[in-house]
Amino acid sequence: WHGNADQIGNVGDHLGHVLKTTRGLGFYGVEYPGYALCGGGFPTEETILWGAARALQHLREALGVAPEDTVAFGQSIGGAVALQMTRRKHCGACVLLSSFASLPAMCREVFPFVPAPEKLVKDPFDCVDAAPDVDAPVLCLHGTRDEIVPYAQGVAVSKLLPRATLVSLCGAGHNDTFNGAAFRRVLDALDDFLKGLA
Repeated sequence: WHGNADQIGNVGDHLGHVLKTTRGLGFYGVEYPGYALCGGGFPTEETILWGAARALQHLREALGVAPEDTVAFGQSIGGAVALQMTRRKHCGACVLLSSFASLPAMCREVFPFVPAPEKLVKDPFDCVDAAPDVDAPVLCLHGTRDEIVPYAQGVAVSKLLPRATLVSLCGAGHNDTFNGAAFRRVLDALDDFLKGLA
């Protein structure tokens, strides 16, 4: 699942192509309601999680891919979706890239003068709440110079996950993890993680 300012045809398409052509892995991209070509609906936490669960049901029932053979991959806000799908046992493992603790935590970072942001945020996308219940291997990747989601939030989420591996992407920001040296590091970490699942 991609980040907020993205769509499946950008980073997802690139990642899927690289995984297929260089590693022989399948890629099943899911778009959010109201994004890109998925014009129906409105993107809320409820509709995004509903759509994600339905897509994974299709992957399982129509395409025959078992949950234990499915690795959820989420970037930024998509990490909250991937984590929830793994928590609900739709996936056997999970990869979080540049994921935050929760939207209220992000609000506290961006707007420190706003009291009780959790009361203002309708859709919390709360990774901190979900993390302790995820009993599956999780790879957490986060740029040490992430200018949008603080590196500390990614570290905090990884510490709450019972079976997490944290890989720090030294010098990487939020939006440069799919190119150059940072992307090579992401792919290397992903290779190591997937070998550990076999």
